[in-house]
Amino acid sequence: MRSAQLLSVDKFVDHFKPLLYDPNAIRSLELLSGAFVWSDEQPATENIEGLKVIEFLKVLIAYRASVIRGDPAKDLERTWNEFAEACPTWPGLRPERADCSLKETLDAENAGMIRELERLFDICERAQRIHAIREQRKRK
Repeated sequence: MRSAQLLSVDKFVDHFKPLLYDPNAIRSLELLSGAFVWSDEQPATENIEGLKVIEFLKVLIAYRASVIRGDPAKDLERTWNEFAEACPTWPGLRPERADCSLKETLDAENAGMIRELERLFDICERAQRIHAIREQRKRK
């Protein structure tokens, strides 16, 4: 994700221009970037090119999350600024979506997601141990 400066903003703008602000958009946590993303910010992706669009979206929301946390990621800032200039109507640029008042909620949701992932890893490890024990018993 930190190679954002290598991404050409122009290549992605057309995917984001049709998106319109929805006051009822649903906010969720994007796991890999650790950032909030709203349902009205995500372009439709139906092919391999769509994977690059999603990668670009993650760059944008990662930068926004860094702003929310009060420590803007300098290596992503130029991409964000170029995109904001090229696509000023994208709903993800709305000021309330980058407000530092979201920091506590963002941090709490990330912590909750990490706890849930750790719980799932524990379940998988237990399942693997049970499977190994059963395999040993079959061999006896």
